Amino acid sequence: MTLFAQAPALHTYDFSAVNAKGDTIYYLITSPKTVAVSFRCDSATSQPNSSYLIWYLLNPIQRNIYKGNLTVPEKVSWQSVEYRITTVAAYTFYNVPLTSVSLPQSIDSIGNNNFSYCSGLKKLTLPDSVSYIGDKCFQSLDLEEVKMGDLIRHLGTGCFNNSGIRRFICPPLITKINGSVVACPNLSEVILPEGLDTIDSYSFFTTPSLKNICFPNTLVHLSGFNSSGLNKVMIPASVRTVIGFSGCSDLHSVEFLGETDSIVAFGENDTNLHFLDLSATRIRVWKTGSLFNKTMRSIILPQSLKKIDPRVMGYYACENQAEHTPFFSLVIPKNVDSIDVNAWVNTYMDPFAKGELILKSSVPATIPASFRTDKPYPYVQVYVPCGSLEAYKSDKAWNYFYPNIREVDMEEVILDSLCEYQVQAKYGFLPDKSGVYTVVRSAADSLHCDTLSIYYIKLFKSTVADTSVQVYDDGTAFEWTWEGNGEEYDVLRNGDFVASVQEPYYRDTAVETGVQYCYNFIPYLNGCRGLKSQTNCYTRVQDDSSSVKTLQKHTLSLYPNPAKQSLFLTNGERYDNTSYEITDVTGRMVLQGSYNATEGIRVSGLAKGVYLLRMEGKVGKFGKN
Repeated sequence: MTLFAQAPALHTYDFSAVNAKGDTIYYLITSPKTVAVSFRCDSATSQPNSSYLIWYLLNPIQRNIYKGNLTVPEKVSWQSVEYRITTVAAYTFYNVPLTSVSLPQSIDSIGNNNFSYCSGLKKLTLPDSVSYIGDKCFQSLDLEEVKMGDLIRHLGTGCFNNSGIRRFICPPLITKINGSVVACPNLSEVILPEGLDTIDSYSFFTTPSLKNICFPNTLVHLSGFNSSGLNKVMIPASVRTVIGFSGCSDLHSVEFLGETDSIVAFGENDTNLHFLDLSATRIRVWKTGSLFNKTMRSIILPQSLKKIDPRVMGYYACENQAEHTPFFSLVIPKNVDSIDVNAWVNTYMDPFAKGELILKSSVPATIPASFRTDKPYPYVQVYVPCGSLEAYKSDKAWNYFYPNIREVDMEEVILDSLCEYQVQAKYGFLPDKSGVYTVVRSAADSLHCDTLSIYYIKLFKSTVADTSVQVYDDGTAFEWTWEGNGEEYDVLRNGDFVASVQEPYYRDTAVETGVQYCYNFIPYLNGCRGLKSQTNCYTRVQDDSSSVKTLQKHTLSLYPNPAKQSLFLTNGERYDNTSYEITDVTGRMVLQGSYNATEGIRVSGLAKGVYLLRMEGKVGKFGKN
């Protein structure tokens, strides 16, 4: 199987036969009783001492061209021998004008570069018997859907690279996704199975339409999401290594749930990340280039941290860049005993680096690098524990920060799930983002140290997506639906409060013909008042039923409920190819995609619990077993 799956041999076929429709199909004998579907090649160019074709040197005229609707039989006879067809040889369906292909259940492997650049092939269903898919098999933007069986154990590198698929359901027996497997510009939904161990580098490279993804709790090594459109990422407790997520321009929230011990990620300047909470991880070494990101303002480091390498955050140092270098705030855990002098910058001794280092250890950490003769980091304030100033001043390396070293009494305040106004009312300052904030209060007694209050703040800002607001007028009422991440919403009509609703839906029956009504929707999340939507105005022009739109109910009928594998909608045909999203009871997006009336929604990867399905402004509640 492997030989014929990897690359076309110099000898491409042994015989041909005509199928029931009159199409000529070429076959390559693979054993006394089995053959591979192959192709005719009139001449071949091979490398010296190689049994494989140099495929790019072949003229298409030199080979057969399968076209139209092709059906491959399960068995074929030649010279009184009946052969079973078990393989599609590499390159058999490469760059051919197929519109459909039917493969028998006897096929167990698909060779490299099959179905790539098939200009007319829109949908492909593979036999349930297939267990092996080779490299670069589905590289065609015309190919919008590939249905795979549950027996697949191998997905080749780049097999979906640059395909047109919008939905990727990873087969349940796959434990590792290799590089560039699903680098698709239109991909918007990914369902990963429990049992998946590794997502390799560049597996989901260049997937701008992929906004959300739910990782299984079996994942150990996570990488491959460079240049994706992800908004939020939640790293399961099982993950030990995180690499990638560079160039994710929409990424603004990352949450670590467990003891990840190696992170080299989130490293491009165009991400929206400004804060990371790594306190749940068990990182011992903060590695070079692991957070090569200008937007990062503050990080909560784990207590396990022992060493900080050079250029961990990678701030650029450029001429005349003093006004553009960002401010950073870092609390260095007590166990850190080694800090490189160039930890915070990309080049040696960046004079424009701005920020504050809060050192919790009374014993100065070793700085294993030589200094220039002038003072480094003139814009960096260093705070050390009360009573340790002399120890830092007497240390040759740390003395270069003096007089910007200040000893303080430190108090830490951990604030979680707060709104901006709550922080301001209680603590007297208004943070604009989640992060680490510091406030210094002078000591009442000059003999004592000043107090440095360290605030770890996680802010909630709920929003309404104005572009999704819709209205339905049935002649007697308005029905409003919208998208948002709130737990409840206030409805304002002409500036006045009229209702509080638990779902993003409101029906207003108190409307008159010819009167303009303007609505706003204000979300609330964790008790926090969010950003008010834009003003949406609507006037009912007439009561003529002939011009009235059909009133759409906001409740979706779902079955089975609770669901275990797949979830379906009653009368699901009317929702075929309709976009949907699923959130958990906290409002966190866990799944999104386009509804398939035949397959339903695969929910097997979701944890047990209660979820909400939203589609076309309607909502349905279901349970997952």
